[in-house]
Amino acid sequence: MGNLKTRNMMFSALELTLILLVAAVLGVVAFRMLHLPPMLGYLTVGILIGPHALGLASNSSTTHLLAEFGVVFLMFSIGLEFSLPKLLSMRKAVFGLGMAQVVLTTGVAMLCGWLMAGLLPQTFDIGWGASFALGGALSMSSTAIVLKMLTERLELETDHGRRITGILLFQDLAVVPLLILAPAIALARDGFIVSPLLARTIVSSRDKLMADSLAAARFMPRGEALRPGDRLVQPELAATLQRIASEGATGFYNGGIAERLSAKVKVQGGLITVRDMNTYPVTAMRPLCTMWRGYTLLGAPPPMGGAAVLEMLQMADAAGVADAGSFTENGAAVAKLADIMRIGNADAGAYRGDPAALRVPAHGVVHPDFARSRAGLVGGALPDTAVAGNPWAFDTLAAAGNCGQYNPYPASAVLRTGSVNSAPRDTTTAEEGQSFTSHLAVVDGDGSAVSATTTVGVLFGSGVYTDGFFLNSGGSNFDAKTRGTNRYSNSTMAPTLILDGDKVRLVVGAAGSQYIQPAIMQVTIRMLAFGEDPAVALSAPRIHASSTMKEVEVEPGFSTSVYQALVTRGYSPASRVRDISFGGVHAVFVRKDGRRIGVADPRRDGTAAGW
Repeated sequence: MGNLKTRNMMFSALELTLILLVAAVLGVVAFRMLHLPPMLGYLTVGILIGPHALGLASNSSTTHLLAEFGVVFLMFSIGLEFSLPKLLSMRKAVFGLGMAQVVLTTGVAMLCGWLMAGLLPQTFDIGWGASFALGGALSMSSTAIVLKMLTERLELETDHGRRITGILLFQDLAVVPLLILAPAIALARDGFIVSPLLARTIVSSRDKLMADSLAAARFMPRGEALRPGDRLVQPELAATLQRIASEGATGFYNGGIAERLSAKVKVQGGLITVRDMNTYPVTAMRPLCTMWRGYTLLGAPPPMGGAAVLEMLQMADAAGVADAGSFTENGAAVAKLADIMRIGNADAGAYRGDPAALRVPAHGVVHPDFARSRAGLVGGALPDTAVAGNPWAFDTLAAAGNCGQYNPYPASAVLRTGSVNSAPRDTTTAEEGQSFTSHLAVVDGDGSAVSATTTVGVLFGSGVYTDGFFLNSGGSNFDAKTRGTNRYSNSTMAPTLILDGDKVRLVVGAAGSQYIQPAIMQVTIRMLAFGEDPAVALSAPRIHASSTMKEVEVEPGFSTSVYQALVTRGYSPASRVRDISFGGVHAVFVRKDGRRIGVADPRRDGTAAGW
């Protein structure tokens, strides 16, 4: 009856921040009067207002915001004490003594947790994960307090002061990956509610999931697919993310995770070894670059599919489609749009592959002169199958506009000395169908941006499940010319950055296999050429046309005049329901006043967030 935690008080993050600041001032004053380190006042205030005392901060999202506020304050106060040369001079203490202290403290805490659980199982039920977290927290919680004491005692520059400071700084460096991965770890460990869309994908992949006992245990418990409203908990994934947080990339590509992955692949008849995991190179590639309507376009280079997006946008401009003002009720513009997709898909299918294995003239494909030449076909004779153009003559031309400053993907002869890639190939890929691809678009307060697409191929990838993740189905995207060791498979992924001068204007990308590039192109035209609201542009209906067919897939929402124009042009419109596979676009649009607008495609379960 008298427990304060039963009171139904809810405070916003702003209100709690104000409460925290007032309480912190009082706490610091009190601790100074007692001749105790002032930072202990902050610690005490946090304990008192937390969920296990007064309970003023009991909402997890609010406490996360307060924790981030605390970390920023801590880093700021540490930064006041140091310069970069001083930090560099202390690197031995930081990475020597600091690492040893963190490892030792964490190890002792884990050992104590194991002993207490064994001696007093009814009282101490603490697992390895909790013991590890406790040890890490103990080893990384003292920086601000100790630095303040050393400063007040004028001992910061002494030998023992420098050694102590080195230990403390390593602790703070060790915290950074934990802060980044902590939300993902919590999501995997505590689970999340299954959405109707996820439930449908699980049902549609029942046979694949049931073939792997570990996957079945998580997604098909008791032989039944998880239903909407069920909670999906993934402890193996949480353990994997925790290991990456504590050990970095080494924790994934070496040790137990790599060994179990290799063993499982071999059981399936695969060839991946632990050594392959240890030595496989991750490559940093130069972006494709061209100009469009005054914007600088940066796209994903081969073997990814950025060239198609950049080429189709330029063709749309040259053919007058970008000046149409609308697609939804403009039949003539949509008919031209279908032509552009067929031409772009034909070029994308012919000129793709791993530049390490063959010459790919992607620089020529995205050059404005090549795009203009290809746009001349729009509205002309309609072939049963669109034929790829010849970009080789354009591949050696100088980069467009100001692209040179971004060190773009160069002419293929400069980049590699592989075999010539000139024979058109089938444009279909094993990615077709419902893809398991995700796109992340980010713009921070300084204007830095990331456009990242990742995939495991088709739904649940290969179906091989280990340590909480599925191995991808990308092996089927290799062809005879690109198959081999240390090769990258073909992909339609096309993360894109669009700059207005030196400012980011649009960060965009999509999921959806062969629907990715046309979806990005249509959304970009709607936002930047038609001036549509970002949310309207993403939810608006789309079309899709293949280079090998005259059938055009059409989502609901277009006027009847659009269907009539497609038929008049010689196409066969096919009605499509808006669903997961029709290109799930995620984007961040940056207005000229700097305001960032994040939008997620309603066709998928994505979300937009800002802080």
